[in-house]
Amino acid sequence: MNARLFPRVCLLVAVVVGPSWAQQAELSGGPQEPQPDIKRRFTEAQKRNAATLRQYMWRSRTELRLKGETKKVRVEQVRFDAGGQQQKTLLEESPQGERQARGGPLRRKVVQKKKEEFAELMHDMVKLVTSYAHIPPDRMEAFVTKAQFSLGQGAHAGTIQISGQNAVQAGDTMKLWVDRQTMMMHRVEIQTPLQEKPVYVVLDFQDIPNGPTCQSAVTLDYPEKKVQVLIRNSDYRPRAPLPQSQGPASASDRWWPGESRGWPLAAAIVP
Repeated sequence: MNARLFPRVCLLVAVVVGPSWAQQAELSGGPQEPQPDIKRRFTEAQKRNAATLRQYMWRSRTELRLKGETKKVRVEQVRFDAGGQQQKTLLEESPQGERQARGGPLRRKVVQKKKEEFAELMHDMVKLVTSYAHIPPDRMEAFVTKAQFSLGQGAHAGTIQISGQNAVQAGDTMKLWVDRQTMMMHRVEIQTPLQEKPVYVVLDFQDIPNGPTCQSAVTLDYPEKKVQVLIRNSDYRPRAPLPQSQGPASASDRWWPGESRGWPLAAAIVP
């Protein structure tokens, strides 16, 4: 073939067949951008984004559903303190307080047992979802090192899909879709075991204009217990200085005895 014509034929084939050679090289370790460089860019981008996000505050709406019925809704303002820990301020919640159980002593005893069992379940679920929402940089880097890379398809076109197992605990699977240019996450899907039954977690992200990429929605689904937790975050904005008088959450705001964050979900599950 004519030496001048060969490059043009190659270009035509690349356009007709599908992804460009540059994209394929990006995922297969070719000369354009080796796969190790993608992993480095991703890790560095997440670290920069996390540092920027600490300078922001936002509203978070958490809804608990049991058997498809909304049992509790809580709206909080969230920010980071100087140590990088999230601080939450209650803005509103419904229903208010804990309802008194109806019936005689036996009925109240059954209700109390249900509350204690559900409180323990929520303890485990919160601990589980927190472990994925705040994966340490070294563990995330280890996950990415062993993960598989491919081009995002359909609704995820223009992204890189990163898939792997054992991200946080043995037996889990995690998929991430990240922007090819910025290396920021668009979506994360997780399947992980809890009490030997699957829990599904989906995280969606949004880009703040001239700011960080942040979680816009988190959905946790535990089919075995028919429990869903829906978190919707909004109104991200640069934070003001943290008031000096603000202390830890009060006992009434706890998920379970001894826990310093959250809200009393167990009180919402029984009539």
